[in-house]
Amino acid sequence: MKSLGVKSLRWVFVFQCVLATLAIYPANSGEIGRTLNTLILSDEAPGNLISVLIKTEYGNYNLYQALLQIQADANPSIAGMITPTFLSALASCPAGSQILSTKLNSFPAGSSLAISTDGTVQTVNVHANDYYNKHGVSALLSSISGVGDVYFVHSGTQPSTADFNMPLTSWTVGETVYNVFAIASGSVSAPPVPPTTERKASLFF
Repeated sequence: MKSLGVKSLRWVFVFQCVLATLAIYPANSGEIGRTLNTLILSDEAPGNLISVLIKTEYGNYNLYQALLQIQADANPSIAGMITPTFLSALASCPAGSQILSTKLNSFPAGSSLAISTDGTVQTVNVHANDYYNKHGVSALLSSISGVGDVYFVHSGTQPSTADFNMPLTSWTVGETVYNVFAIASGSVSAPPVPPTTERKASLFF
């Protein structure tokens, strides 16, 4: 009887250890502390990329379909920007994910949409012109059939460089970090020359 009681206590101890482990590392612990790649479609003026896309056939696509079509219609190719790996991650999201269930034309004008590999679509206040022409930032220009010129602002001199892996910006929601690798915009512009610089230059003439 004594031996049976000791064995029972051991099993109780093992069971409690298992419960404690599950409490610390829940079944979905793989979802904690994630770092997700994120692409932004920006409707910033004057290019208003999303508004232009909505006026074409893209507006009736869900966001995954829209990105897939943009990649297919781009000239020169932007497969080094919107990569097959990124698109594959989006396609693998659950059917009810925003990326697969929300049409592009459901978003209001002026939005900047952050599309991430967890299938979420966030409306953010991030624009291409906030980063364009800054040190270490470049823009890949491609013409999209039926849409026109689209600029993909990204870090590094070109998508194939190591610097391209550095996010333009990032933010955290809970314990998930969203890293922005590129911002797509209908137009970009260099920052205006400060008036003080112009006044100083005029002194030399």
